[in-house]
This record gives sequence, structure tokens and C-alpha cells, in this order.
Amino acid sequence: TVAQYVVRLAVEAVTVVNATDYGRAIYDLATRRALITVGEDMVNIAYDAPVDMSPSEQIEDAERRLFELAETGRYDGGFESFTDAVKTAVDLANAAYMRDGHLSGLATGMRDLDRRMGGLQASDLIVLAGRPGMGKTSLATNIAFNVAEAYVPAQ
Repeated sequence: TVAQYVVRLAVEAVTVVNATDYGRAIYDLATRRALITVGEDMVNIAYDAPVDMSPSEQIEDAERRLFELAETGRYDGGFESFTDAVKTAVDLANAAYMRDGHLSGLATGMRDLDRRMGGLQASDLIVLAGRPGMGKTSLATNIAFNVAEAYVPAQ
């Protein structure tokens, strides 16, 4: 009957109340699919590995993929060796040393802020918060002006 149909629709309806649960379920299923893909890739690599690829290299590759999946929910991200990480860190430290003020990021033009933060880093999200009329816009404008003024275009 129509009444039974309407009741069934109401019972099976997706509501906003459960949106978090639905999102979690979708995320979990996507992670499981990615885990299945990693597992299939590991099996295929084990069967078809080149002769010069040792089992320990295969294990390292599998560990890297599983680690990336555990950290980010996907395994196509980046993972670097200790040697590469040290080289990157030394290069960043050297670049900071060569800059005026010895900052690793962009100088805000405010010495105390730069000294505490090391400058503005590309990886950071900085939130300026405060009550109305406290100078958030003025501060952001001054920082933007100082960064733009210090900008030197590549030759």
C-alpha cells in the first residue's frame, strides 16, 4: 500500500543527522579499497619482480606503501630515504643561513615574530584571530607588504 511505501521511505531515508557516520563509512571503504590495491600490487611485484630486485627491496616497498596508506589514507604520496631527508634538511638550513636574518621562511618584517617563527613557512596555516578593531587587517597588510617588498624575482 501507499502508507507502507511512505513508511519504508521514511525508515530508509538518509538524514543529515548521520552524515558523520556515512562519511566515516565511505572513508573506511575507500581505505579498504586502497589496502586491497596495495596487497594486489605486492603480490604482482612478488611474482613479476626483476631478478635484480631483492626480496628486502620488495619488503621495503610494501612497508612504504602501507605506511603511506596508514598516514594519509592513500599510498601515492611521497616517502623519502633518510639520506634524502638529511640532504633536504641541510639544504634548507644552508638556504636559511644565506638569507638576510637567517630565516628558513619568508620574512614578515617584524623581527620578534620572525625570530620566533623562523619566517612564514609554505607548510603553515597561520590564523590571525581577535576581536573587531584589534588590528588583524593592519597586521596582515603589513606582513603582505613586507614580504612583497623583500621579493626578488628570479633572474
